Amino acid sequence: MKIWNQFPNVTVYASLDDSKKRGEYLRKGQDWKRAVENRKKILQYAPHINFSVNTKVSIHNAFHFIDFHKEWVERDLINIEQMRFSPIVHPEYYSIQILPQRFKERIEEKYLGYISFIEEGKDPHSGGFICELNGLINYMNKEDNSSLLPEFFKITKALDKIRKEEFFEIFPEWTELKNEKTFR
Repeated sequence: MKIWNQFPNVTVYASLDDSKKRGEYLRKGQDWKRAVENRKKILQYAPHINFSVNTKVSIHNAFHFIDFHKEWVERDLINIEQMRFSPIVHPEYYSIQILPQRFKERIEEKYLGYISFIEEGKDPHSGGFICELNGLINYMNKEDNSSLLPEFFKITKALDKIRKEEFFEIFPEWTELKNEKTFR
């Protein structure tokens, strides 16, 4: 930060996809506490820095990425517009388009509820975030690629074995999906 403070125009993009254990699972090697501490240091010692969180939305974090956004906004770590996000397109088996319709409906309901929450706050700087969130909903619903779910589970199981992790312990919201007969 001593070096950054020598320049009037510095931009930092933090690649964070979720918080706490979910974030650490998605970005193997990430230390969540350290990520938060680093953001607080930037705010304290280099507040002029243009800071943005870049998030990739996948089947993994589809349910929680807006919880992560809300948490950081409420903790004054970012403002509404300081999180940029986009859907994972490749590999396709990580895309939110692989979700069965009833899961897409749950996620859409949650996202639309968050849009209403933001609009009630009347933040004049929230338009871009809301537009992107609507675009994410449209992307999710554009295709039905649920035939790729067996590939997702196969890859996830193999990676968990290598990394000595358990996806369903960290993302229990997907247990119901795992138990569907169609995808065993």
